[in-house]
Amino acid sequence: MTNQISRILFLGLCLLAITTLWRSSSIPTSQNMVLIVILFILISVLGLAWAFLAPRYNRGKMARFGDRKPLESDDFYEKFYADSGLPRALVLELLQEVGDSVEIVPTLLRPQDRILVELSDLKSLKPADGGLAELTFAAQRRQKKLGVTVDITKIQTVDDYIRRFGALEVSTRNSVPPLGVS
Repeated sequence: MTNQISRILFLGLCLLAITTLWRSSSIPTSQNMVLIVILFILISVLGLAWAFLAPRYNRGKMARFGDRKPLESDDFYEKFYADSGLPRALVLELLQEVGDSVEIVPTLLRPQDRILVELSDLKSLKPADGGLAELTFAAQRRQKKLGVTVDITKIQTVDDYIRRFGALEVSTRNSVPPLGVS
């Protein structure tokens, strides 16, 4: 989801650059048209390449789950977290957050999946982060929202992520009195 948003923002910025160029008075109109056509073609080619190649990078990750059967949300909760004391909605929200961040359908994720192994994008365009920058950003947003600090390097699996942030969320909810109560 976030990659789709970044693609849309990228294309929007490109269109903004084109319109700025179009309105620029320092470039004569005929040159301006040629530049706009070239930029339009370039952006179209890049956009198409991005649209077709991006799923290819995800195929490597998806191949790791080759024969894994999808597990629906309710079944996931019942099988792995029913006795955890964490609310169903929270567990499923955290599972979705992990899935969206690493671009893997949440129904294929399991608690034992290791973040730096099964969920890592080995063909990432940014090898330094293994393709997991989005998950790190999600964890940072959640920390900020909860007003806590978590050593993210200690979160090794999907289960670690769900249990750590789930427990923090529950304790934060329980420690904040309802509105109007002192």
